[in-house]
Amino acid sequence: MAAYAWVCVNVNANLPRASEAITEAIDLYKRLVEQLPQMFARQLLSAYWTLVGVLDRLGRVEEAADLRRQLDDAVGEGQHET
Repeated sequence: MAAYAWVCVNVNANLPRASEAITEAIDLYKRLVEQLPQMFARQLLSAYWTLVGVLDRLGRVEEAADLRRQLDDAVGEGQHET
């Protein structure tokens, strides 16, 4: 799900479905992080960064900017991967 959304962002295609897929992935990773944080925290963070890209591409720039700020505050500005 997350990989599909990432590809959609990078080729600028099927963004509404990418939004659904990355939201599903984030929900899944949240549950996994509760049980195994060392194994899945990085994937959850990456999924959130993909969501930022999806929101940007969908023209929801304010939402993307808000989430980007939250992520920067959480991990340190410039410390992300997509």
